[in-house]
Parts: sequence; structure tokens; C-alpha cells
Amino acid sequence: MSNSVWEEVERLQKLMSVARTLDGMIEKHDVLEEDTASLTQEKDPNLTVDDMGEKAEIWRKLESELLPSIKEQSTALLTSLNLQDLVKHPIPDPESTRETLSNLDQTIENTVSVTVLFSLRSPLPDAKHDHRMKKFKAFRLSQLRQELRALISARIRFVLESTREMLHLYTVSDMVTATSATWQKASQLRQHIQMCIADVSKSVHNTIEWYQKSDWATIQDEWLMGVTSCNDLLEEIPDIINRANRRAITNGGSDSTPNLAHFTINSAEEANLTVDNPDTPNRRDSSRELMLDVTRSTISFVKLTRICIKKALEMIPKKPVSELDTELNSEAIVRLQDAFGSFTGSLTMHLRHQQLAHRRDEPISIATRDHICTSVIELREDLRSCLSDLESYLVPFQRGVDDASQINDFSSWSLTMKRLWEQATARSLDLLSSLEIEPEQQLEQED
Repeated sequence: MSNSVWEEVERLQKLMSVARTLDGMIEKHDVLEEDTASLTQEKDPNLTVDDMGEKAEIWRKLESELLPSIKEQSTALLTSLNLQDLVKHPIPDPESTRETLSNLDQTIENTVSVTVLFSLRSPLPDAKHDHRMKKFKAFRLSQLRQELRALISARIRFVLESTREMLHLYTVSDMVTATSATWQKASQLRQHIQMCIADVSKSVHNTIEWYQKSDWATIQDEWLMGVTSCNDLLEEIPDIINRANRRAITNGGSDSTPNLAHFTINSAEEANLTVDNPDTPNRRDSSRELMLDVTRSTISFVKLTRICIKKALEMIPKKPVSELDTELNSEAIVRLQDAFGSFTGSLTMHLRHQQLAHRRDEPISIATRDHICTSVIELREDLRSCLSDLESYLVPFQRGVDDASQINDFSSWSLTMKRLWEQATARSLDLLSSLEIEPEQQLEQED
């Protein structure tokens, strides 16, 4: 056997050794869950920022050393794996890859170690009494741990798993004649690794940026995500209706394409807390047509939710950060951050239940109808909970600001919101009660 062949065999053996190293790293770094010790750690309501010197030093190390190193070492894998050019066939460097992985492994270990000290070990602030703890409030310690756990146990893990699979395919394709499917899979993995490494870099950047934001800015970000979710749903609803119509036409039904003008979002009306409801067609005997009406009625829920979020955004106090970061404790911050999260999630699930119903050509089942009815009722409860949290944790911060009229404004628009929501709920439930259900299930229900 020639020297070149022996050299190639040796290189492939080294690559397989690197793959085994990846196996160990993948199993090793499922980390940063709450442990028993953390659950018994006493939360001190009397802590001050001066007591957090060790945690301040840990954050400095995370911000300036460890997290940037994770970003750099992950990116270095592209070079050692020879993946910068997606056109050329890569020739991974075993020694360089092993060294990069070793450095990354050590950095992850150090990151996990200091994160445990930072977020799970004393001194730990009490979530109800930490309004003056600035960057060391309980919610920051908890959310930072969650962000770093997602970074290590999900995003970096994806990089490691894809790299392992690519190395395996590469060694196989070099030892035997590769099929076109093998090369296609390898090409897909190379692109996936690039995207995963880019995601790691973005996550590191976002984590550092998030920690530096003020308390109210973190709340605002969550609420703006809620607005985006509502916008996405308003774009999706016409698509759902159009797909249902196309399916009906294919199966010999009639077209019921909605007037898309009904889906136009009127900003002037939103400012007055009104919703541009679509014209309600007369009640139809067709279960499909009634189900389309139910989906159209969902527009009202989505628009009202978006209005509610925008109204809340207008109420965020406009003060210097030095004042804003001493107003809220962690309990209030978390409640405000989550005020619309479950709301938009419930709206999405409500729409998903309807999508399942639209995929059927026959009358819907009792179970499907009941699922949709339940989700309508749950949305009403979500609204009540949301408005209650806003009244308890947002309205008090309007006292003493220049525009104190916002307190009265909240009372006014929240009452209007409840009234409009009840109207939308009643209409949806009325439509659902008129739905034709499967005949055999109707008989069972009557028995």
C-alpha cells in the first residue's frame, strides 16, 4: 500500500476519533437545570447591590471573556472543518478540529461553572424585595441561566451533532464509492452547520445585549413580540380561508373567498379601540361555510389583542433608566413580561384547532367542535388575567407621571375591551353551536 493511501487511512482514523470526542461532548453538556441545592438556597430580602460583588465579577467574566470565546471557538470550527466554501468538497483538518473542540469544551465547562454560582448559589435576592438590585434581580439571574442553557444544551448541541454526522458521512464516502444521496446529505449538513454556528453567534450577542437592557426595555421587547405574533396571525387567517376554499373547489364545493378588504388593519380605528369586523354572512346550512365564519370571527380576537398590547406599550413610564430600574421587583417584571405571552399562544392554538376542522370534507366531530369552544372560553379568561396583571403591576406606575390621565384611560379602554371581547366571544360560540356535526355522533349525543 502506497504512503499516500496510508496517510489517508490515518487521517480518516483521526476523523473518526474526533467523532468520538463529539460523542462525549454531546452527552456531557445537557446542563444548567435547577438542582436540589438551588431549591434550598435561602432568598435574602435584605440584600443590596453592594452584596453582589462576586456576581458582578462573574458577569464581567461571562460578558467579556467566556461568551465571546464560545462565539469565536464555534466559528473556528468552520475553518478547521473546511466549510467556508459550500461549493468545494471539504477536507477537514483532524488536529485543528480536535484542538478547537477541546478549547470549546473547556470554555463551556467554565461557563457552566460560573453560571451556577451566578444564578443558583447564595447570595440570592428575593423576587418580592429586589427592586433596588439593578442588574442582579432574581428574574435576571433566572433568565440568564435559561438563555445559557438554551445556548449550550440546544444551539451548541446542534452544531456538535451535525458535525459528528458530517464527519461520519465524510469518512464513509472516502472509503467507498459515495452515492449521490450521500453527497447531497453531506452538502445539506454543511449548510446546516453554518446556520447553527451563525445561530450560536447571534444567541451570544442577544444574551449580552438583553442583560444590559433596562427592566422596562425587557418588558417592552416581550410585548413587541406579541404585536408581531398578532400581525403574523392576521396575515395567516386569509391564507387559511383561501386554502379551505381551494380544497372545497377541488372536491366540488363552492367558492367562498372573503373580501380581503375586511382584513385591512385600520390604524385610525385602532387608536379609538375599534375593530373593523368583516360583514357577517347570513347563517348557512353548510358546516364548511359556518366553519369559515368561525375563522373570520377570529380576526376580532387578534385585532383586540393587538390593540391591548399597543395600549399597554403607550403606558410604559418614560423616565431615566436609573429611576426605572429601581421601580419594579422581579415578581412584577415576570408578570408583566408574560402578560400577553399566554394570550398570543392561546390565539395560535385556537387557530390551529380550526385548521384541523378545515382539512375535513365532512361535518366536524363533537370533539373538534368542543375543542374550539373551549379555546374561545379560555381566550376570555386569558383577557381577564391579562387586564388584571396590567391593573396590578402597570397602572400603579402611572401615578406621579406627567400624563396621569392614563390611569383613567386604562379604566376606560379596558372596559371597552371587555365589552368588545364579550361580543366577539358570543358571536363565535353562536356560530359554533350552529355547526353541523357528524350524524352518528349527533345520535349518540341525543341518546
